[in-house]
Amino acid sequence: MHVFGFKELKNYRSPIFRAIHVGKCSIGINSLDAYALLNLKFLEKTNGVKFLLNFEARSMKEADELTARAVRRGARAIKEPYRTYYDWYQAVLLDPEENAFRINKVLPGDRKKLKK
Repeated sequence: MHVFGFKELKNYRSPIFRAIHVGKCSIGINSLDAYALLNLKFLEKTNGVKFLLNFEARSMKEADELTARAVRRGARAIKEPYRTYYDWYQAVLLDPEENAFRINKVLPGDRKKLKK
């Protein structure tokens, strides 16, 4: 939230839930305590990443700056910003609760090489 300048929707705040306004939509973040309430208790013991949030930067420089800011705010960089084979400049991070997310800048590149 503080890394990207998003605003918390404080009227939705509870001990087990936070909502963040990110423009045209909101992101809900819950604690494991919410799983029982939502009948999703079976997910407490799952391993692995179920999805990745991707935050698009306006430039490679901004991707570097956002990555550094995220790390200062408690995230852990799993992969420092690098150029991928699919022409993204991206960093892979874990937030303090170990949720994975990426900070990307989609670069102009040859998309044909991705088609098989």
